Amino acid sequence: MSKVMQDNAVGLQQFKQALTGMAVVISFLVVLLAMYTTIIERTREIGILRAIGASQGKVVQLVISESFLICLAGVVVGIVLAIAGRWGLPRAFPTLSIDLSREWAFIASSLGLTGGLLGSLYPALKAARMDPVQALNFE
Repeated sequence: MSKVMQDNAVGLQQFKQALTGMAVVISFLVVLLAMYTTIIERTREIGILRAIGASQGKVVQLVISESFLICLAGVVVGIVLAIAGRWGLPRAFPTLSIDLSREWAFIASSLGLTGGLLGSLYPALKAARMDPVQALNFE
């Protein structure tokens, strides 16, 4: 292989890694914003839970488990779409080859779930620290 092609292959690999990193960061931010919005919309509900005796730990557990279930559903849908794309795209574009390994599916799933948990951590802690009286008066 020529030097130019080797340099292009290395550059393409670095570009793919940079895009993947950006996608991971953006997905973390999307989860964070989605969960933060959910917390704001459910402020009164969280206030009621805290007023009837739910501990801060229970509120954190509730928010994080909800985020985990949403992310798990996203991972399952993503895997199904990846399998469908692996099957369907080469039929539509015969020269296109798609390499989908279990290793990459595991890595993507792990990143999705970890990102969901990390992205929900701040909103969960914010929800747990709400004053029940102020949360009940929130409009």
